[in-house]
Amino acid sequence: MDQEKRFLYHGSVLACGGRITRPYCETLEAQAASVLPVVGGYGSARVENFRYRDLISFQTASSTVCGNESDRDGRRVYNTLTTVTIEGLDIRGMVTADRVVARLVSEKSDDGEEIPMLPVGSYFTNLRIVGVPVEHTPYEELFRCETVSKLASQPKAQAMNALRQPLTYKEPKVLTSLFNFPGPESHGCTRDPDVPPWGLHIPGFGTVYLAELLITRSSRRLTMIRVRMGSPEAGELVVGDTEGNGSIYP
Repeated sequence: MDQEKRFLYHGSVLACGGRITRPYCETLEAQAASVLPVVGGYGSARVENFRYRDLISFQTASSTVCGNESDRDGRRVYNTLTTVTIEGLDIRGMVTADRVVARLVSEKSDDGEEIPMLPVGSYFTNLRIVGVPVEHTPYEELFRCETVSKLASQPKAQAMNALRQPLTYKEPKVLTSLFNFPGPESHGCTRDPDVPPWGLHIPGFGTVYLAELLITRSSRRLTMIRVRMGSPEAGELVVGDTEGNGSIYP
């Protein structure tokens, strides 16, 4: 039996979430979370004046997911948007930001092989770690090349890749960062050789990972802040987490 060709949408986003394992064992429920139906559509969520114990707080957080199709030059194009904005973020006074925005957008035609997805519009405003402003510059290739094949063809792809390994079209998945976070470290923060270049260790608190981007040929996942806490508190938190992909069936 012939089946009708259709696009299976996928998109999800949340402002923050995670779990704490010490000194108490609790789950931080996903805040301002939105999920895109498989047939497309629209969803949004908003949370104001959020505080979880004394660990994490923000003034406002809003998320949006959107999926639809349109015609362009005689082709059917499937559009997907996932975005979240967090304002007034404070994680234990160690990580603060006036604004954190995660945004992924894609436009896939019915004759395309890859899911093109760009993080344009993702940024930090006044990001500080232990009170010190965090300087960062974008990897332009990641904001300009919407597919893995285009990224792999860049002459500076190996130097750009924060994992410092060649990026090839056959690579099943690559974890990198949207930004370059240069030193020097200050106020006791250190760089761990076993931690990726976008991770910064804060003694007595944990390790903060910034603007992590997981790239595959069929999906993208962007996490603007991930905190792996160590002694005396333990657990893992994410802030500004968004994912998108999709496929044509059959």
